[in-house]
Amino acid sequence: MSVVQEIKERVDVLDIVGQSVQLRRSGSSYTGFCPFHDNKNTPAFVLWPDTGYWKCFGACNDNGDIFSFLMKKEGWDFKETLQYLAKVTGVVLQEYTPEQKKKTEEKDRLREALEKTVGYFQHLFQKSSHAANARAYVEKRGLAPTTVDAFEIGFSLKSWDALITYLADFGYTPDDLVEVGLATKNPESGRIYDRFRNRLMIPIRDERGRMVGFGARAIDPDDEPKYLNSPQNALFDKGRTLYGLDKARKPIRVDGTAVLVEGYLDVISAHQAGFENVICSMGTALTDQQMGQVKRYARRLVMALDADAAGQKATLKGVEVARKTGEREVAFDPIGLVRTDGQLKLDIRIAPLPDGLDPDDLIQQDPGAWKTLIGDAQSVVDYMIGELTKGRNLDDPKVKSEIADAIMPLINDVAHPIEQGTYRQRLASVLRIDERVLFPEGKAPAKRPTRRKQKQPVQAPILPIAPQEPQRNTSTAAQRYCLAYLLMEPESLPKINRRLRELKLAPLVVEDFGDTELQLLLKLVQSSLQQDEALPGDYVQDHLDSFLVMRYQTLVEELEDMNLQSEMRLRDLSDTVLRIRQDNVTSWLTELRFLQQDSQSDASDIGSVYQTEIMAQILALSRIQKALSKQAWKAKKKSHI
Repeated sequence: MSVVQEIKERVDVLDIVGQSVQLRRSGSSYTGFCPFHDNKNTPAFVLWPDTGYWKCFGACNDNGDIFSFLMKKEGWDFKETLQYLAKVTGVVLQEYTPEQKKKTEEKDRLREALEKTVGYFQHLFQKSSHAANARAYVEKRGLAPTTVDAFEIGFSLKSWDALITYLADFGYTPDDLVEVGLATKNPESGRIYDRFRNRLMIPIRDERGRMVGFGARAIDPDDEPKYLNSPQNALFDKGRTLYGLDKARKPIRVDGTAVLVEGYLDVISAHQAGFENVICSMGTALTDQQMGQVKRYARRLVMALDADAAGQKATLKGVEVARKTGEREVAFDPIGLVRTDGQLKLDIRIAPLPDGLDPDDLIQQDPGAWKTLIGDAQSVVDYMIGELTKGRNLDDPKVKSEIADAIMPLINDVAHPIEQGTYRQRLASVLRIDERVLFPEGKAPAKRPTRRKQKQPVQAPILPIAPQEPQRNTSTAAQRYCLAYLLMEPESLPKINRRLRELKLAPLVVEDFGDTELQLLLKLVQSSLQQDEALPGDYVQDHLDSFLVMRYQTLVEELEDMNLQSEMRLRDLSDTVLRIRQDNVTSWLTELRFLQQDSQSDASDIGSVYQTEIMAQILALSRIQKALSKQAWKAKKKSHI
């Protein structure tokens, strides 16, 4: 539980609000004159003590929780309000626990060891006579000095303790280096020695540019393995890291396409040639976490595989294993790609390289051919159809059955029904069979398909004269979904607002949210789009108030798997904004019904004025409710066209 949530559970909102507003009980809520605008005739301010939520139905039309109330009333910022309420409720404010602080400081210290090692390896590469073969290898690969510097390429000596000795001068122990993956400990003798020896050293940074580890290529052909990565540790998680993403993420966002290759040097060579949207994984498999990183920036992922990486036998084996286990790791086999394609709604393509060439070779020989290869990349299903039918006797019914049995599960995993139908037609055409036999038994469409009955949009209910007692929820699932999306993809806000304008609705505003934390996070998203010093997503993370970090992380984790670039998802988000507003208006109308009933017992002149004001508010909100329902129906209808 965050400190904000703990404060909300402990705080006596009646006591705090009651210090500036004379409150009167009305059912489960309290009413009074709004302190934020000048009006002594209509007690339009309503407080729900069970949730701490308040709303003014008068001139200011404002709403929020106890934090926003005090911030507006006292002119405080969020931190001042937090400190005041923490003191009132007895909640101890700690940005980090001592354990968390210690762990963060230790990570920073170890990361600094990696940074010092980068400089050390670079110096050896440039100056040491022992690095002559490494320099010759880099020159042979066609890498320019500026590229070598940009990617911080270095060299490790053929020594058991050169790095250990170097870093000891900075206070790092051999055990520190084992922890961060720079040294290895022999389990039998207990001896600690340098992990990387006589290798070309390639620093690995996370998507924010922070050092996490190294990739090392053997210089001596007799050294094994050819490539050696840092081991898994507190800083380096190979399943969550994509090499080159720190440099490629902006070009990927601009181009809309990420290209995945197999090797570090392929990435470096591609960037040198101007293809800056190229990245690679830490091995031959792409994990869900890595896929999640890609989809933050790209609409399409092209897998540029070596010609021998997806042979027919491996492909069929991968299909069978993945289908039986439901494995969600995406390896260099098409079934993994298809399953992820269906689940993550990312346009995944395959670009098999010519025999005997890797990306580096092709790019250096003919950059235009590389560009064409990526542009003509096939869908995974098309690639599979081509691979499994190549050289086969398609007149043999048994062969046709084998191919269909292998490919249909992949087609069925594709999410969109139109894409699925297109692939089914294509497979039927290639196999020269009736498409209907490819449907599961009993599920083939009729010759004259009836129009599928569409689900009617959820409309705000017409309120009864005697409504149920309202239950305010200041942080609904719809509101959390909306904010999480925007935190992960701030650039979507203008697109969402444009769609809302198309529906003749106001853009998204902080008043759409009842929770101060959500309001502050939306303001941060808005601010990220009004500056040009950093990418909006980086700006959001760098400017998070320390007491909002936990809420930010919780929101983002809830939506870790969603596709941020999908136009369908953007439409869904604008529909979500409509639902948020419908829910708010419905709740407010319900409360006004209660206030109307309560005012009928007041025979005074104020009571009469109050009833008139309430009726005016009810009529106004009813019109808004009707308009929102109409636009929600239009939006739903448009999304099905």
